[in-house]
Amino acid sequence: MNNTIYNEIINNSTYNEILDSIGSCIFFVDRDLRVRLWNKTAEEMTGFRFDDLINQSCKGNLHCHIEKSSEPLCFGSCPLSATIHDGIPREALVYIRHMTGERVPVRAQTKPIFEGEHIIGSVAILNRSEELQENKNEIVGSLTKMALTDKLTGLYNRSYFEGELNVKLNQLRSDDAQFGVLFLDVDNFGFFNKTYGHELGDRVLVEMGRSITGNIRSTDAFCRWGGEEFVGLFCASSSHALTNLILSNVGGKVVKLIRDVRIPHGDGELGVTASIGITAARKTDTVESIIARADELMGKSKRAGKNRYTLG
Repeated sequence: MNNTIYNEIINNSTYNEILDSIGSCIFFVDRDLRVRLWNKTAEEMTGFRFDDLINQSCKGNLHCHIEKSSEPLCFGSCPLSATIHDGIPREALVYIRHMTGERVPVRAQTKPIFEGEHIIGSVAILNRSEELQENKNEIVGSLTKMALTDKLTGLYNRSYFEGELNVKLNQLRSDDAQFGVLFLDVDNFGFFNKTYGHELGDRVLVEMGRSITGNIRSTDAFCRWGGEEFVGLFCASSSHALTNLILSNVGGKVVKLIRDVRIPHGDGELGVTASIGITAARKTDTVESIIARADELMGKSKRAGKNRYTLG
């Protein structure tokens, strides 16, 4: 059997951290009902460690699901086995046996795992029956945040920014809620990485993000667009229009914040500068047009000598 999907999940530290932080018992089995992944909550709920169970079949084993009568489900209507057989997700109230012998009532959800068109196993999500809705929300929230967050910097990513920008453009057209967009590119970052290594380059990007997000309002946003490119969204206050002076102050502030970021290296410190383009949103703008305009203004900053902003 091809184990590509299981191996990708097991060897991906981010997936494992998320699975271990979720308050639901989650485990994966292959077509032979052998345990391939077993999160921390599963260990706490059953008393069995992943190292004790890996590659063991749950069929007839001590940790298998049981009916109220204490009869093992694997010799009757096991939802995991049925889902693997027909690919249909299931939800049922069952019991799981703790290593001490205690029966724990759980709401079990099973979903098939596909590789191409073939079912290679199933995932089970178990919650103590009274905690089902709370933990469903926790899982959805964790996975949503993962999808919208840049792994390196912890900032929101391009997908988040594009969605937020669409919302702000609609508000601009309907309520005249003014805002500006900033496009930032770190100067000479390829040379920096080549000279000092990617680890120090990554540290610079992380500290840049912290510095800027620590100095903007909760109504604003600063996100990683990709590589050494970042974008910002800056809203007008309820009592003031978004003037060129306000946008200039934002641009100058961000240039200085980046220039002030220092990373210890040997007996000294390292830092970078950035070129920035900043522009006010127009009611005729789309996500693509306002990003393109801010990007073009950033290019003007590059050509003018870098370490500066250009407003337009």
